[in-house]
Amino acid sequence: MMGEIIDIAKVSKINQITIPKAVREILKLNPDDRLVFKREDNKIVIEKA
Repeated sequence: MMGEIIDIAKVSKINQITIPKAVREILKLNPDDRLVFKREDNKIVIEKA
């Protein structure tokens, strides 16, 4: 089952991305919050720590 696409981010020349506003709002992210990156099957899941 495919999840809903919220937004798309582009990787910069120095391998950074900006977290899209919609994602920041969904996760209720604030400056200095930490994120967890998990591998699930063939996907990377990002969660607020």
